[in-house]
Amino acid sequence: MDSLYQTLNKEWETSTSEDRKKLLDQVLKDYSKDYFELFGISKDLDMEFIKDAIRDPYIKLALLLHPDKNKDKLISDSAVELFKLVNTAYETLLDVDKKRVHLATLAPKPSKSTNTSQHNFTRESNSTYSFTSFSSTRSNSSSSSSSNHYRRDIKAGEIIKSNLDDITIVGDVYGMVINKLGNIKIDGDVKGTVKNNCGKIKISGSVYGTVTNSAGNNKIKGSIFGTVINNCGKNSIDGDVYANATVSNNSGNNQITGDAYGTVENNSGENHVDGRSGANVYSNESTTNETSDSSHDENVFVFGNTGSGNTFFNATTVIGSMRGGSFTINNNGFQTS
Repeated sequence: MDSLYQTLNKEWETSTSEDRKKLLDQVLKDYSKDYFELFGISKDLDMEFIKDAIRDPYIKLALLLHPDKNKDKLISDSAVELFKLVNTAYETLLDVDKKRVHLATLAPKPSKSTNTSQHNFTRESNSTYSFTSFSSTRSNSSSSSSSNHYRRDIKAGEIIKSNLDDITIVGDVYGMVINKLGNIKIDGDVKGTVKNNCGKIKISGSVYGTVTNSAGNNKIKGSIFGTVINNCGKNSIDGDVYANATVSNNSGNNQITGDAYGTVENNSGENHVDGRSGANVYSNESTTNETSDSSHDENVFVFGNTGSGNTFFNATTVIGSMRGGSFTINNNGFQTS
């Protein structure tokens, strides 16, 4: 179910006063009971993350529904009622005690039937719970593989966690996905945060947010617009590293198949950029093999010894020694310590 703002925004600008009146009356019924659905967040979202998750939709709703912007007599009363509902929902979710009471009103009533699995499945599949089951028999246990398979987007403010089992997301990630030992697979883009301790992270789309790994490998088929960080695993990027983006590693290798126009940095591993580079490449005791057009102003800093590859740089600083290979400098000179 879409959030209240998403529902209103789809039709608001193009609708007539009569249509807006019908829309306002309908959403008053649909969103008056569940404040979590109203803002499009998960019911199990930690209190510390709720404010950030609902602040943006709250501001948008407040601007859209403010009485000063809805003076049409046909819709003014309904707009005011919905405006009050949004404020009540916002205050409730930010108050620990009020939120607890609200959650209690949403708890499903026990069924008289001994078989309640189907009822529970239907309720959760139509809500914004972060836990989603794809079998008729639900299990809240983290050991259940089906409980970590999500065929939907992970909403902003929502947190998916696992200690051991793999996590699969078929959709985009706007919230947070965390694993300690299992693998993470994202069939979509990452616009939020993905973290792993020592498992693999595989992303079929692009990264606009942050991807961090301590020891496992990061494999990303798309391009990098945000940040990718690794400690000792390998960063493999099939796409490009765009301006203002960062790919960082401590002791593992960075392999960029596409072009690099952002920052590629390493402490003791290797940086390999197969495409063109207008980037800042920072390396320490690494092998840097990359080619750059003369039309790009490139700043390449190699702290340590350069490798044996053929390296074409525009503006280059090498602190260390040159080991083998050929070096062609197009402008700005070449400096070595």
